[in-house]
Amino acid sequence: MQNDLLSQLHDIHAIDTVDWWPLAIGWWLLIALIMATLVCVYGIAIYKKRQAQRWQKQADAILQDVENEADPQKKAQALSELLRRLAIQKYGRESCAGLYGEKWLQWLSEHDPANFDWQAHGQLLLNALYAPQTSLVENEFTPMLKATKKWIK
Repeated sequence: MQNDLLSQLHDIHAIDTVDWWPLAIGWWLLIALIMATLVCVYGIAIYKKRQAQRWQKQADAILQDVENEADPQKKAQALSELLRRLAIQKYGRESCAGLYGEKWLQWLSEHDPANFDWQAHGQLLLNALYAPQTSLVENEFTPMLKATKKWIK
């Protein structure tokens, strides 16, 4: 009788081990979220870099037009406008948009990446619009144009 009872017993089955693969849906969603975040961050970084390069190309084209300008008054006006745009692009509208005259030249001197002395050499930007054309000399613009090229880079 005891053999009959023992023959009716079955072996104990252990719980199957949980494999790490295939992953549960929650892990797949977490991986997808991390990947999407990385793609977005990388995409935004590339977009900002291309935007800056595009702006630099436009500024280079404007500077080339300024260099080719024959009228010294128009050249001074265009260069001043380009410098204002560069300053606003790099430092924001609040820091420099309202400046004019000597304060503008002082601000340019303080923030110029090439340490060009705009207060000493940039007076032409302030006075060229009001000066007679005969008193303006073309080579006075050369140092300012070189400093502006460095500012763009």
